[in-house]
Amino acid sequence: CKVPGSTVDYATQPQKLFLPHETHHFVDLFRYGLVALDVYRVTTNLTSGVHVLRSANCQTVKTKEEKEVLEHFAGVFTMMNMTTFKVVFSEMVEHLVERIQSNYALQIIPNSFLANSTTSATFAGILLTFLLQRMDTMGCNSEQSNLHLKLFKLVFGSVTLFAQENELMLKPHLHEIVNRSMSLANTAQDPCNYFLLLRALFRSIGGGSHEQLYQEFLPLLSNLLQA
Repeated sequence: CKVPGSTVDYATQPQKLFLPHETHHFVDLFRYGLVALDVYRVTTNLTSGVHVLRSANCQTVKTKEEKEVLEHFAGVFTMMNMTTFKVVFSEMVEHLVERIQSNYALQIIPNSFLANSTTSATFAGILLTFLLQRMDTMGCNSEQSNLHLKLFKLVFGSVTLFAQENELMLKPHLHEIVNRSMSLANTAQDPCNYFLLLRALFRSIGGGSHEQLYQEFLPLLSNLLQA
């Protein structure tokens, strides 16, 4: 992107690797920025004039302005050096997921990271690691487990967008996803989310377009059929 009046294209410039104390400022920017973005949840009752908060599970943004602000906010972090990006979001991924649970419009942020060729594989790996560590919480019908399932689907979908990089990101985790899903489904109060997770995974690697993932999955097929 170019600054008005400048001939410098900053998108082509080398990305600065920030020092630890500088990186901490970006951590704070992300943490408090997510809270500040709740301002778009405030709506006014036209009859009473009372200000109320939009429901946390509302699936749509209120205005075009809100969508653009969320995209621009995410865009700040896509311009980072990937080493700095990884440090920031390894620390902040849990906070991001918690904030999405209280304001679903914030899903635009992980969507933006996963749809960006520079950040997709790195962020997908961070998010997938976070979700795998919490797979045992998906065995019930709750807002949190449904959100985790949705985030798993976003990660799987990114493989279609950027096959070469994101196949390599997903491949080491494939066995764990399949085996733990089947194991946890046996003891879960509500195993439906685990089967939906497997279905989403199969759809993402099916069709023969992801050969590496298909070959990694093939040895698991007999166990799945027996189960």
